[in-house]
Amino acid sequence: MSLKNQLVATFMMFSLLLSAQETDSVRYPTFKVDGTMKNKFEYATKTGNSRFSVRNSRVGIHGYLTNYFGYRGQIELSDNGNFKVLDLFGSFEPVKGLSLSFGQTGIPIFNSYTISPANLMFANRPFIGKYFIGTRDIGFLADYNFKIGVVPASIEFGAYNGNTINDPVWREKLSYGGRLEFGTMKGLRSTFKFYDYLNTPKVNYFFYGADLRYQGDNWKVETEFMKRNNKDVDEDRMLSYYVQGAYAFSLKETYFFKN
Repeated sequence: MSLKNQLVATFMMFSLLLSAQETDSVRYPTFKVDGTMKNKFEYATKTGNSRFSVRNSRVGIHGYLTNYFGYRGQIELSDNGNFKVLDLFGSFEPVKGLSLSFGQTGIPIFNSYTISPANLMFANRPFIGKYFIGTRDIGFLADYNFKIGVVPASIEFGAYNGNTINDPVWREKLSYGGRLEFGTMKGLRSTFKFYDYLNTPKVNYFFYGADLRYQGDNWKVETEFMKRNNKDVDEDRMLSYYVQGAYAFSLKETYFFKN
């Protein structure tokens, strides 16, 4: 083949490639990598002792295998020195707004900004995200997004083993829960949720709660309450609530800060 013919063939292949990229902007499979590193220095005023620690070191990947099938995986390299698999599930989106997830995923009663190290407003989580129950389990979660007039809304429902992560167990009855959400993270948002957690014959908890938040251009305020009742032991109850807020402002650009 002559040099002229080679150049023509190369140009035609390049044109076809550009045309394909323009008509098919998404190439599957897709993936995105995310991660969180949280290091701490602590000082005990009573004893005078101090320490450095790596509280969280998370690495995750998520994306789509096709237009309908997605996936998510996340590991914790160091949770106070322990290795954990956190998220490990596949999702199916048969119609617009509906997502069906199978595997190890979050239960639908917690907000990411109270349990995820990357989204926490303060150094530690609120007690709601720390002492009530584990935030993940193995099971099935359905999530449907829709609108009520002009207000975005979503409804979630999940069924789980009712045990813990990385430990599948046989159950006569599954744990289940749901959440109803109105609004978005920008502006006014409110959710209402419940979870029926049957772990053992003596540990049959029922959780319910609600939250309300508003986020402006550079400020936000959030409040939430959650209650836990033991269906078999009246004295075993827990109630927690919090109010928190933040205001963001710019600093002049210096050697240490970017405006």
